[in-house]
Amino acid sequence: MLAGKLDISIDHMIDSLARAISYANSSSNAAKYADLKVSWMAALRPFYQCRHDGSDAGLNDLIANVASKLPKSRLDVIYLESGRARQRFIDRLLGHGYSTHVIRCYDMDIQTLLM
Repeated sequence: MLAGKLDISIDHMIDSLARAISYANSSSNAAKYADLKVSWMAALRPFYQCRHDGSDAGLNDLIANVASKLPKSRLDVIYLESGRARQRFIDRLLGHGYSTHVIRCYDMDIQTLLM
């Protein structure tokens, strides 16, 4: 059970760092973040490799596409504790074009975290 929570925490860190790099890349003031991006990438790589059998294959694709995905958020986990709140959240995901498959995967992460 602890290993599952650790994996979810690492996934949140990967998501947050990849998002920061992605947003910095698309910023109108990208040069301002150049040095920070180097340190963020240095922090991101080991977490990503930890979850991908030591490989960083796909990391650049993650960074390029992460902004188009729903962020992983512990606030959503708190929001989903009740059945009615969970259904409202699922309805919100469907309203934003997420497939039921994505919602099931996201909900499994939440179930694991709540254990």
